[in-house]
Amino acid sequence: MILVAAPVVTLNLGFPCGSHSLHDAVYGKRALQLLEENFTTGFAQPALVVVDATDVTAEDVQAAVSRLVKTVESNDSFVPPP
Repeated sequence: MILVAAPVVTLNLGFPCGSHSLHDAVYGKRALQLLEENFTTGFAQPALVVVDATDVTAEDVQAAVSRLVKTVESNDSFVPPP
C-alpha cells in the first residue's frame, strides 16, 4: 500500500498562474514577467497625494484638493478604499 500511495506525497494540486505557468518558448512570457515585476504592486496599494502648501487650510488649497478628489472619484481607473 505504501508503494502505491508514495506518488501522492509529491503531488501538486495547485493551478499554475501568471508567467510561471507559461513555457519559456511562449512569445509574450517576458512581457508578462515585466508587468508582474514592475506594475502589480500599484494595483493593490493606495495612491498617496502630498499637498505642499504654506497653509493647507487656505480656501484655494482646499478648493484644489476638492477638485482633485472629484476628478479621481469620477475616473473609473480608481477605486475607493475598502
